[in-house]
Order: sequence, then structure tokens, then C-alpha cells
Amino acid sequence: MLQQVAISGNRVTALGQEIKAGGAVPFAEQSADGGASWRQVPFPAPGPDPVVTALAADSGGFTAAGRYGAPGQQTVVIWTSASGTTWTPAQVSGLGRGSQQVTALASSGSAVTGIGSTATARGLQFLLLALSDITK
Repeated sequence: MLQQVAISGNRVTALGQEIKAGGAVPFAEQSADGGASWRQVPFPAPGPDPVVTALAADSGGFTAAGRYGAPGQQTVVIWTSASGTTWTPAQVSGLGRGSQQVTALASSGSAVTGIGSTATARGLQFLLLALSDITK
């Protein structure tokens, strides 16, 4: 299932979920010619039950956000790629307890900002992440 698409010049990246025998895993498709041809590229899963929740193109390439882990204990992960062909996951620290998710990414130059939420037994809190320090 295709879930996210971002465009940077002639490069187009599409991310989604693929159902396999062991469960759902994220996948990435990349086009270097504006979508005329596509190829699947490696997209590493950082832990159990990963889901991609947002994708943005910026001047440095592409940034994706997602979550993984058991329900109620989901952790945010950020993936970065300069060209859409090689993806590197990075953990996001300092978000506190609960289940977090980033639901949207926006870029301005090389800076990327994410918004989302943290759910705990006490309620829901909004989350704002400045991702300008992540290298691709």
C-alpha cells in the first residue's frame, strides 16, 4: 500500500507498507526520471511493527518519519536520504513516555519540521520537532 510521495527536482520517492509472511514492513520506491521508471530501494525497519507516517523533500534530499513498537509504547523514528536511494534511520530522543507519532513534515530549505502527538494515560499532547540537525 502506497502511503507517502515526495518530489525533489526529477527525483520522486514513494513510501508505503508491504504485507509479507512475517507482517507489514515499510518499502521505498524511487524514480530518478520524474516518475517514468521506478525501482525498489532498501528501506530499513528500525524495530517491530514499523509504519511510515510522513515524508518531505527538502534541499538536502528526503526526510521520512514513522513509528515502531508495541501499541502504547510506539517510538518515533526519522529516516533520511540524500537521493531517495539509500535510507538511514535515526532515533529521536527526549520525547518522554507514551506512544509518539509524527503525522506531518514540512521543509524550508534544509530545515525540516515535524508535528505530531504523544499519547499517555493522562491524555494527548502535541509534539513539534525541529529536524534541521539531521544529516543526509
